[in-house]
Amino acid sequence: MAFLTIYGGFNGYAWWRLRLADLLPMALAGRPAAYLFVVMTLSPILLMQIAGPLPVPARRLAALFTYLWMAGVFQFFCWSVFTRLLLTLGRRLGNPVGPWAATVSTPRALFVLPFAIVVTLTLYGFWEARQVAIRTLTFPVAGLPPDVARFRIMQVSDLHLGMVEPDHRLQNVARLAREMAPDLLVGTGDLFDSFLHEREEVAALWASITPPAGKLAVTGNHEFYAGLGEILPLYIAGGFTLLRGEARQITPFLGVIGVDDPTAQRLGLPTADEAGLLATLASPGFRLLLKHQPLIDPAARDHFDLQLSGHTHGGQIFPFAVVPRLTFGFWPGLTPLGGRSHLFLTRGTGTWGPPIRIFAPPEIVIIDLVPQVAGPVAAATGMPGREGTTAGGGGRTPDGFRSAGPSPENGSDR
Repeated sequence: MAFLTIYGGFNGYAWWRLRLADLLPMALAGRPAAYLFVVMTLSPILLMQIAGPLPVPARRLAALFTYLWMAGVFQFFCWSVFTRLLLTLGRRLGNPVGPWAATVSTPRALFVLPFAIVVTLTLYGFWEARQVAIRTLTFPVAGLPPDVARFRIMQVSDLHLGMVEPDHRLQNVARLAREMAPDLLVGTGDLFDSFLHEREEVAALWASITPPAGKLAVTGNHEFYAGLGEILPLYIAGGFTLLRGEARQITPFLGVIGVDDPTAQRLGLPTADEAGLLATLASPGFRLLLKHQPLIDPAARDHFDLQLSGHTHGGQIFPFAVVPRLTFGFWPGLTPLGGRSHLFLTRGTGTWGPPIRIFAPPEIVIIDLVPQVAGPVAAATGMPGREGTTAGGGGRTPDGFRSAGPSPENGSDR
């Protein structure tokens, strides 16, 4: 109900501005346009009801239109309010833009200007959604065997393979996995979504990624929305070990625990004891916690080295980025939590809803565990994990992925 109220408000505001702009005959801008905006307000709910029987091309077209409209009216509201605030500020400052203020203050201009910004940013958003960066973290670890110069973990999150996202994005992930050669691949939820058609192709692509230490994953909220009965076989066929309140000692120096998304609790499933699971892992050693949402269990804090989370998409569409920050308390990136613990919150690799990203570029995360270096150099870092920039990093591949550059051990955000 809250969603319909807010989304209906965005649609109602856009219709009101369209009507005031006098761009359409009143016979169209009145009731016909109002009916259209009402239908589009209900379209996300209607889509989930009718999508199943639709042919795949029609389903994808309906989803694309529905979600692009959603992104459009949200952006229109934001940029319209921003434009009016600028005009109000200009008047208070003595109208410094002179005759331009009168031009952009007309009802028509107050519709056309935000609309043009929305169209421009949406086109840009299609491009940005394909510009997947490689984000590299380096964590020195005591106790790595002498023959292990580096243990590489690759994180993929929030692909949302389903009704809108085609499997070509997973093809790019598979190619990148071959290039980066991780020892372990981890998925931090929402890899799958509702109404995935290419089930066999997607499972085969995941199965083609074969890191030496395997593939681990945890559930996200959308796995529950889509139905675990539909999604769990995809994880199994793709070669994943799904951690649902479980611990795995991957190597003598690396232990991993994974927990279900909190959506499981609302469905009556048990809550995992994170601190208890962490206590079962070898010590000393690097302890990795996989958890879809960036929620920190106070009892587990300082008992793990790194929590990998996703879910927020970095906001996905500007200026929505501030909402996840207000909700969870973290910006994307690496955050010290006190003691030995850190959180890395990724912006994710795919998109939910509209297949666009605006000022929230997607990423794949590489975590390199390297031998602990004694002496002043190690002490100077100030924290056991670091993000940095490697000079001479790789460029982008033709499909938008950044290629691997030299010296990944140094840590990079290329």
